[in-house]
Amino acid sequence: MSEEKKAQENLQEAQEDTQEVGVSEEVQEKVRQQMEDKDEIHSLVDTSKSIVESVEKEIRDEMDKLNADLEKLSSLEQEVLNTSLKTAEELLREVGYEEDLSNVEFVPPAFEYDKKDKPPIIKEPSSGKFSAFILGILGGFATVGGITYYYLQKLGIDPNLLANKEQIIEILKEVGKTITGTSPNEYVGGAALGGAFLIVFLIIYKIFVAVKASRNLKLAQELHEEAHIHKSKREERKEQIKGTDEHVNRVMDVLDKLNVILEEYNAKLKRILHLEGAKNFQDYHEKSKKDIEDAYKIAREIKILIITPEAVNGELNQESIEVLRENERVLNEILQKLY
Repeated sequence: MSEEKKAQENLQEAQEDTQEVGVSEEVQEKVRQQMEDKDEIHSLVDTSKSIVESVEKEIRDEMDKLNADLEKLSSLEQEVLNTSLKTAEELLREVGYEEDLSNVEFVPPAFEYDKKDKPPIIKEPSSGKFSAFILGILGGFATVGGITYYYLQKLGIDPNLLANKEQIIEILKEVGKTITGTSPNEYVGGAALGGAFLIVFLIIYKIFVAVKASRNLKLAQELHEEAHIHKSKREERKEQIKGTDEHVNRVMDVLDKLNVILEEYNAKLKRILHLEGAKNFQDYHEKSKKDIEDAYKIAREIKILIITPEAVNGELNQESIEVLRENERVLNEILQKLY
């Protein structure tokens, strides 16, 4: 076996021994774990994003539906105010019914969309590979620098002469001699320093990335938990919006029915005025007075229903619920009289 071939084999064995010593089972386990963690991190982040995006879309859809219904309600309320209710107020004044229907200014119904529960920012954590690369490079250079300094001291070479090519070759030969155990060989020495640089670089790189992956896994787990907490809060908020929308639809239904009935009572008031004339309320026939009182009751409840906001501070207004119940009671009472 030639001396050069033997030197190459010795160099390979030395590198393998160094790698075995440098990369412990613990490090290898961290590297394997890193690959598993990476897949889990991707899965957790993707799931978290999906959870947040899904619940936010549901909220937007419910808000779009509620806003559309609020626009319908606003149009209906303005129509009632400007037609049948306005006519009723004029007719009631003509028949001498002095009860005030209130002149509170009309405010279009609206629902404030609060943003206090802002969705968490879900993004893929940094892998740390760039930082690991830089640290690995620095570690590799530090290792080569340390080995070079050792041989400078061993050979008694002035560090200031290190830029001299002959001095560099002398150091590489000495490194090669240490590796082969035979004659000096600058090529083996250069390969040994390169191998040491690479081994240290890989150890630092893989350990740093593995540790970063472990931290990222914990962060991804926290984001996943935060996404579920956010979903829980937004699900509750979604139900509040749906409840408000259902209330708005009930208001529209009752208002539409009361409006039809009010128009019928407006016709009765016109008939009373036509047949009995305009005079003091107490001077009308008892049946006519009852119709006038019912007309006023309907007009009053409609007015209160219209001027009572359906939502306050982004939540269903309890007062509106009570007003709606009273309107439903009056509606049922009138319907029983009519049928």
